[in-house]
Amino acid sequence: MIESNKLSLLRIAEVLGLKNKNRTSKSKKVKKDKRKTNNSNMTSSLSKSKKTKKDKRKTNNSNMTSSLSKSTKTKKDNKNKKDNKNKKDNKNKKDNKNKKDTNIKNKNNIINIKNKNNILSNPLCDTCLNITKNTKHHELMISLNSENWKNTPNHIPLLGKSNKLQGQEVNITLGLTNANRLVYYFGANSINSKNSKHYPEIYKNSVNNGLVKLDNKGNALINIDCPSTYFDVPPKTMLKNNNSNKLQGYMNHIHMIVSDKNLSKWEDKMYTQNVLCKISKSEYDKYVSTCSRVIINAVEDKYNIKGTDGNILYKDAKKMTPTQLRNEVKSIVNFKNALYKEIATKCDITTVPLIVYCYDINCNASKELASELYRVGFYNILYYPNGFLGYHGRK
Repeated sequence: MIESNKLSLLRIAEVLGLKNKNRTSKSKKVKKDKRKTNNSNMTSSLSKSKKTKKDKRKTNNSNMTSSLSKSTKTKKDNKNKKDNKNKKDNKNKKDNKNKKDTNIKNKNNIINIKNKNNILSNPLCDTCLNITKNTKHHELMISLNSENWKNTPNHIPLLGKSNKLQGQEVNITLGLTNANRLVYYFGANSINSKNSKHYPEIYKNSVNNGLVKLDNKGNALINIDCPSTYFDVPPKTMLKNNNSNKLQGYMNHIHMIVSDKNLSKWEDKMYTQNVLCKISKSEYDKYVSTCSRVIINAVEDKYNIKGTDGNILYKDAKKMTPTQLRNEVKSIVNFKNALYKEIATKCDITTVPLIVYCYDINCNASKELASELYRVGFYNILYYPNGFLGYHGRK
C-alpha cells in the first residue's frame, strides 16, 4: 500500500510535469554555470593572452634595448680601438722620424752611422759599421771591424820595433768577454810622418804598435804616438748613395787583435778605437803660428787663449742638429782668414783641421765638444788638455 502510494505520487508528479521542471531547472543551472565557467575561462585566456603578448612585447623591447646597447657599446669599442690604433700609428711615425733624424741610437750606446747629405757621422774607419760609445770616456768609441785582420793589404807591423816617442796615453775597453787576454795594437804612422795620407800607404813601415794584457774587466792603458788621419774609400753604407769617387777622411785610431783565452793564438776578429790626440803647449803655439788649424774653446770666451778663433759651448753643441753644428763651425772658419774662408765655401767643412780646449786639465768640456764634432762628421781633431790655466802657467 505504501509502495503503491509512492508510485502513485511519482506518477502524479510526472503527469503534472513537476519532475521535468526540476530537471529543466537543474539543467539550466548547470548550463548557466558552464557558461559562466566558459566565460571565466575565456576571460582568463584573454587576460593570459594579453599578458603574454604584453610580456612578449616587453621582452622584445628589452631585447631591442639590449641589442641597441650592445651595438652602441660595440661601436664605441670599435671607435676606441680605431683611436688607439691611430695613436699608435702616429706614435710609430713619430718614433721612426726621431730615429731617422737622430745620429745616436741610445739603446746600448750603439751609434747610428747612417749619413745625411753624404757626410759620415763618427768617421772611424771604412769597415767600422757598429760603433759603440765608451760610457766613461765619451770622446772614445770602438768598433768590431767587418773584416778579418789577415785580409789587410799590408803585413801587420812586427812587434819589437818600438817607437820611443809614444806620447799618447789611451784607455782601451774590450769588455769582460776579453778579460785577461793579450792585445796587440797598431796604428798608422805618426801625424808628423811625411808618408802619404792615404790608405794603405799610411801604414807602410809603421812602428806605432805594442802589446798589452787586459785586466780582469777587459781594460788596459796603452802608450802610442798620435796616429795620422788618412783618406780611404767610404764605408759600404755610403757607397750606395755616393756616385762620386770622393774619398772619406777618417779620424786618428788604432787597430787591436785579441788572443784566445789560453793566450796561445790570435783570433781572426779585429777591433778599432779612436784616439783623441793630446798636444803640448809648444805644439799648440806651433799650430797658432802656422795658422794650420782652427782653434775652438768649449767654454766661455772670457777663458780664451792666444790663437782662439771662436767658442762653441759643449752644452749647446749637444742640442744642435748636425747641420746646425757644422754651420756653427763654418761661421768661425769664415772669420779666420781668406784661405779658410775659401775652404769653407768650396770644400766640405768637415775636412777642416781643428783644435779644442777648455778651462784646465780637469775640464771635460773640450772632450765632450770633440765627441759632438765627431758626431756631425769632423774627423781631424786635436786636444789641448792644459786649457786656459795651463797655457798661463797655472794649474
